[in-house]
Amino acid sequence: MTVWPRGVLIGCLLWSLVATAQVTTPPDTRADREVAALIQVVARSGCLFQRNGRWNAAQSAAAHLRRKNEVIRLRAGDLYSAELFIERAASESSLTGLPYRVRCPGQPEQLSRDWLMARLDRFRDAAR
Repeated sequence: MTVWPRGVLIGCLLWSLVATAQVTTPPDTRADREVAALIQVVARSGCLFQRNGRWNAAQSAAAHLRRKNEVIRLRAGDLYSAELFIERAASESSLTGLPYRVRCPGQPEQLSRDWLMARLDRFRDAAR
């Protein structure tokens, strides 16, 4: 008989819970579409994104936000919104609490929260 270490068993259990939760999460809500669009804007921006004192390319920043968004999406359930994504996933480091910053060519450096909220406002204005 094989004896599995407790950490492996707990990891498998958590993974199965996350996989099940992702299947039962309602797809394609307004918030999901808005967050996907925001992450796409980050990826295509050509800007640099600072996280924990290090500047990262746009594609790397977008990948990081996608990973953080998966956790936020699962935890928030029906309360999930683009604003919640920005506040909990895209404004500051969950490890250090340091704010994320954005530096785009020809523009002053700014907080990622402000940069993303401005883009969200543009999406919503265009949808009206």
